[in-house]
Amino acid sequence: MGNQAKGWSILQTKLIPPAKRGGTVQRGQLVARAVHGALGRLVLIVAGAGYGKTSLLGQVHEALLGRSRSVGWISLDESDNDLARFLAHLIEPIRRSDAQFGLSTDSLLRSGVPLPPSILRSSLLNELTALQGDLYLFLDDYHLITDTEVRATVNDLLLATLPRVHLLVASRSANELPIGRLRALGHLAEIQAEDLAFSDDEATDLLGRSGRYALDRSQVSLIREKTEGWAASLQLASIALRDADDVQRVLDSFSGESRSIGELLSAEVLSRQSAEVREFLLFTSILRQFNAGLANAVCARDNSRSILDTVESQNLFIFSLDDHRNWYRYHHLFQEFLRRQLTDRHPDLVATLHQRAVAWLTAQGSVPEAIDHALQAGDIAQAAALLDEASTQLFATGQIRTLERYVGMLPTKRVRQLPVLQLELSWHEQLEWRFDEARESLDSVTRLLDAQESARTADPDPARRQELISKLAHRRMMLKVLSDELSTVVEDCERWHEKTPSEDSFMVASVGTAKMMARREHYDFQDIPGPAAVMRERFIKGGAIYGTVFHDCATGLALMAHGDIEEATIAVARARDCAVKLHGLQSKLSSMPVALLAELAYERGNTVEARDLLAIHCSLSVESGFVDHAIARFVTASRLDFLDNRPDDATSALDAGMSIAARKGLQRVRVQLLAERARQMVMSGREKTVREVLDEALRGYEARMPVPGTTPTMTDEAVAIIWARDAAAHGNLRDAIALIRRWLSFARTRRAGRSVARLSAVLAGLVARTQDIAAASRVVVECLTATPRFLFVRTLLDEGPFIVPVLEHLRDTVPQTQVDLQEKVRRILDSQHGRPVVAAPARTPAGAGPVDTLCAREIEIIRLSAQGMRTSDISKSVCLSDSTVKWYWNRIFSKLDVHRRFDAVQVARQHGWIN
Repeated sequence: MGNQAKGWSILQTKLIPPAKRGGTVQRGQLVARAVHGALGRLVLIVAGAGYGKTSLLGQVHEALLGRSRSVGWISLDESDNDLARFLAHLIEPIRRSDAQFGLSTDSLLRSGVPLPPSILRSSLLNELTALQGDLYLFLDDYHLITDTEVRATVNDLLLATLPRVHLLVASRSANELPIGRLRALGHLAEIQAEDLAFSDDEATDLLGRSGRYALDRSQVSLIREKTEGWAASLQLASIALRDADDVQRVLDSFSGESRSIGELLSAEVLSRQSAEVREFLLFTSILRQFNAGLANAVCARDNSRSILDTVESQNLFIFSLDDHRNWYRYHHLFQEFLRRQLTDRHPDLVATLHQRAVAWLTAQGSVPEAIDHALQAGDIAQAAALLDEASTQLFATGQIRTLERYVGMLPTKRVRQLPVLQLELSWHEQLEWRFDEARESLDSVTRLLDAQESARTADPDPARRQELISKLAHRRMMLKVLSDELSTVVEDCERWHEKTPSEDSFMVASVGTAKMMARREHYDFQDIPGPAAVMRERFIKGGAIYGTVFHDCATGLALMAHGDIEEATIAVARARDCAVKLHGLQSKLSSMPVALLAELAYERGNTVEARDLLAIHCSLSVESGFVDHAIARFVTASRLDFLDNRPDDATSALDAGMSIAARKGLQRVRVQLLAERARQMVMSGREKTVREVLDEALRGYEARMPVPGTTPTMTDEAVAIIWARDAAAHGNLRDAIALIRRWLSFARTRRAGRSVARLSAVLAGLVARTQDIAAASRVVVECLTATPRFLFVRTLLDEGPFIVPVLEHLRDTVPQTQVDLQEKVRRILDSQHGRPVVAAPARTPAGAGPVDTLCAREIEIIRLSAQGMRTSDISKSVCLSDSTVKWYWNRIFSKLDVHRRFDAVQVARQHGWIN
């Protein structure tokens, strides 16, 4: 669950090649070589600074564009060391030729929750696979990429089976690109420093642009030889010659010892500029890119536009970054030199220049760039304030690396004083089950607000303070939910609505979800579907689509506890479909609904499906989201292992869950796992050892016999079952039966269907141990007839040797007139042999054929399809989403061993399930 992203700040100036006024020397042979090499997967231009990599890459871009190729350009910088930001800029230029490209990846980036890099990479690769034509991606200054995830993404692009995707990269180093593998496959074209060295003809072209002196062949050869054809040096020579009073002196400088580029720039270029231009160059060198407005602000002048025209006309290592010549940047070498000169000449002015940049960028809404300049100015307070302002959007757009980079640059004490940042950090920490860190983050905000209140300081923005108070209360309440401290959540939710009313759709929806979860734990199932639907729409309205995954899981858990396994399965399957669409199947988000689906499948007796579902995420950590999926995964895995006669594996599964419960302080997880451990002890003939489990379960309980008091919980119920098992093991069947009867009576009054099934199974087993099979049978009958669709099959069968004789007795003694009861008992007994039990559909004519495999919902979908309805029509008719109807079709195909809807309809008609 999270906040809606406010949108990306896409820097359009990064998406077109830099350009010089007057153009550059055309390098026809190299361009042709690169264009030919682009037929493979990678054209790599590797050389040091100043060798003309960007210029060559720009000419190749122009050549391919002239051939009507689909091209995309990114001028990389340090800010791209954040996978989310990198992908946002990668998608944008591709959209210029394909408006539909990147929609799925973009929705992931805007989902409001940090995503695993593997999910983002998979989404991008899937969308690139669907490209209809060839795509040429240009990445300039790739050496600036240091982030391992961004590098991994680029490597995946190069090594995946994407024959239509071609990368053209300019870099000062190979930067861990997979050049060895690409070279071996014949998919690599390399252009290196020696290839970029200018020939005599190219040098003549470049030097001749000075416009003042015509150099003869020998003079050009001399300069090219001394500069080794290095483009930057040749251009410097051209500028120096243009402004030189003594050409021979300049030529002699090339015939002597080689001088550093800094000395040459200082002696022959910078010193020749007017004081006004020189100051402009030095002051604007602090900027990564700039326009006239930003330059005016930094230089404290109003004529930057005219100076820019002058600088550009002289080709002073400046590049235009857009078609309208509004934005510019310097050549990296020139900029580095200018910055050194600025520090040497005006050390006391550097911080002031950065502060001016901060003011202008902040006013323009370019907060991340403003933070960079505030940090360079050494203004920690301002950088911190800006980071606090930007943190919500950075989190919402998944720019975690960028935010972490900024946090790492600030003192910890200062970070703790940023309330918005701390609230966002807390939310991230909660979702990752870092509960202690989340509490500390929230405590920091509480201390800040309390200090402000104690000082009676008038808040300049009361609305902001109220928003912080509301969000703080929300985060504290959700921390209770996620860390499974549900005892006061209902009251907290009601207090939040009363004292901190908010129009934030996400917070309102998540509070509603939290309340539903807490009510479920306290046996309150009033009006689940209606309010659940309203809250779900609020999540969607708030843009927190991934919040619907949490919400649908919570709804499914409430429906399962209420006793409706079919509707619970529909809700959780919808959560699974959404999670897979957002984050992929192998993700933490998907693991939550998948574990719950495994539990539901197991309850129906479909052990094969349960195993398959658990296998999907067996390697993923459970430490995220609601704790219920951890209970579902460990308990279901243990039950399956125990059922397969693998007791050691069953114990290991419970031990793994117990370790997490102990480490995270999860009481409900601990007790539910102990309840399953006690059951297995009894079923394996070790019931005398249940006392050890009981002592552990009773830790923290005042009463030694847990009865349904004034505010009973399902955790109390689990402890009561452990108590009863221990009592029975020590010959105290009477008290054991009395306690479970008391709980069963309570569960029935609360219409807690799952608890009724569980308690009935335990009670029937206890009564059967008194040898009163008839009385035990009556308990089972009452349970089975309480609902027309009884699907808690394994809950009954997992009582093992105590319950099976009771079910067999019922099979042999139920009157023929009680057809429904007979069928339920038969189905449950049959499921011992691996046949899953589903709710019986409407009765079909005698001899029509078995319908054990299909539920009523599946037969209804087949019937509607037979009437000619499409998926969208069926969805509206049965009030399900399109994805859920498709999920049902996949189940139908699997059960009937068919592959088409027409075939499923034919099978249904043959058996008489539909007319």
